[in-house]
Amino acid sequence: MKFFFLINLIAAFLLAFTRPFSLHGASYKPQLPKLLVSQKTAFIESFHTPTYAQAVWSYSTGDKIKLPARVNADFNKLQIGYLFSPSGIHLAGLLFFAYFLFKKIKRARIFLLLILYWLPYLAIKRLIMFRLLFLLKNKFNLPFSVEHLFLLTFFLAFIFGHYHHSALSFILSFLYMGTYISLRNETRINCLLGLLASHLLVAFFSLQELSPIALLLQLPLLTYFSALLPMSYLYLITFKIFSFNWLEPFVRFFLINIHWMAKIAHLNSINSSFFLILFVWMILIKQNKMAIAFFLFLHTNTLQCPAVFYNSKDDFVSRSSEAKLN
Repeated sequence: MKFFFLINLIAAFLLAFTRPFSLHGASYKPQLPKLLVSQKTAFIESFHTPTYAQAVWSYSTGDKIKLPARVNADFNKLQIGYLFSPSGIHLAGLLFFAYFLFKKIKRARIFLLLILYWLPYLAIKRLIMFRLLFLLKNKFNLPFSVEHLFLLTFFLAFIFGHYHHSALSFILSFLYMGTYISLRNETRINCLLGLLASHLLVAFFSLQELSPIALLLQLPLLTYFSALLPMSYLYLITFKIFSFNWLEPFVRFFLINIHWMAKIAHLNSINSSFFLILFVWMILIKQNKMAIAFFLFLHTNTLQCPAVFYNSKDDFVSRSSEAKLN
C-alpha cells in the first residue's frame, strides 16, 4: 500500500506543477502510416452507420478527429475515454493472434515486441519497455521487483522524451499503471477504492465530474471491449476481402450499452475535492471511523480546483466552461 501512496503523491506533484490540463499545453499527435490513412474512407464506407465506423476507427487507431461528440461524451462519463488512446488493452489486442501463432517460440514474442515498439503511441512504447525489462529480469534472474521495473520504465521513458512530448499521457500512464501494480495483491474492494482514489485525483485537477458507479459499470464493458478490439483489428485488415460487414452488429451492441450506462453514471456524478481524496485514503489505510467521518464531513459537493496552478483567470474560466460542456 505504501507504493500506491507514493505513486499518487508523485502524480499529484506532476499534475500540480506541470499544468498538463492547460488549454495552451502542447498535444502529442501520433503520425499514422500513410498506407493506413489511405484506407480510412473505404473503411468508413463499409459500415451502414457512419457513427459506428468512426468509433471503430478512433479506438483502433487513436485518430479521434471525426469522432462524434455524443460518443466521446458517453465514454468520458464512464471514465473510459482512454480507450481512444492506444495503450495496454490495444497492445494485448495486437498481440492476441501473434501470441496464439507463436506461443511456443519465445524469441518470436520478443521480436514482435520490438517491431510494435515503433508504433507511434507513447503509452504502448512504455508498456513494451516494461515488458522487455520484465523478460530480461526473468532471463538473467535479476534481483528486481515489479515496482523497481515500473520505476525504471518511466525513468527511461522520461529520458527518451515521453514527458516532453505529452506530459498528460506520461502522468496518467504513471498513475494508473502504478495503481494496478501496487494493488495487484490487494482485495477487490481495495483495488476498486484505489482506482477510485486515482480517478478522484485526476478529476480534482481537470475540473471533471466523476461517477463512482461508473467504476463498476466499466467491468463488463472492458471485458467485452477486450474481445471486440482484436475483432476490429481483424476486420480492419480484411474488410476489402469480405462483401459484408460482420463487425457492425458487435460494435452497435457495444455503443448502445455504453450510451445507456453513461446515462446511469451521469445520475450520480460528483465533484472531486482534496478532502474526498483523503476520505478514500483513510479507508484504504483502515484509520479509525472518526478520522474517516471527519474528512467526509469536510468534503462538499462543489467544484474545488487548485486554480492557482492555471496560467491565468481566462485559462481557468475557459477550462471550467469546457468541463461543463463535457
